[in-house]
Amino acid sequence: MAWDLGLTYHYFRGPDLVAEMAQQFFNFYKSTYERYSTVPALNLAYFQLVFATMPELVDLSVSFDGSDWAGAMYSLKGSSSGHCIAWGQGGDYRHLHFEQVIYGSIERALATGVERLDFAGLGSHKSVRGLRAEPVHHAFWFRDPAMREVIEAICQRRTKDAETERESELALLPFVAGRD
Repeated sequence: MAWDLGLTYHYFRGPDLVAEMAQQFFNFYKSTYERYSTVPALNLAYFQLVFATMPELVDLSVSFDGSDWAGAMYSLKGSSSGHCIAWGQGGDYRHLHFEQVIYGSIERALATGVERLDFAGLGSHKSVRGLRAEPVHHAFWFRDPAMREVIEAICQRRTKDAETERESELALLPFVAGRD
């Protein structure tokens, strides 16, 4: 776990969540996408806006290596559910993502009475640990018809890509009925 790496972690929410954290989190989030040659879906303005306007709904889990950030996870918390949205890591800490995002979120949920966690997204690191990838459906509405067309094209492409990825991840599940 993260603590096996000599790291500590802390949750920030409400008045403990300060505006400067949005920039630091975004830097980690963006660098993680760049490490895997992909493009982040969210921008700095998004994080700045959410941190400034909804701090009571944000759970920012930060792992520290001494006083330096090692990794950070951004989640939104509802009345009885938690939604793990985005992750970022600053250095090379083996298994930190899974330990902090999955195990840390489960421990936090148990300690705070959260009944349901949504880990969103796909990832083979989840499948090999028995977390099955399920389709996620979103609803969007855009006033501008041109924007609707752009988003519809993106959603269609992403839906096809996600289904292909989901099928390949199903083969990684360790405990499947009818399979040795």
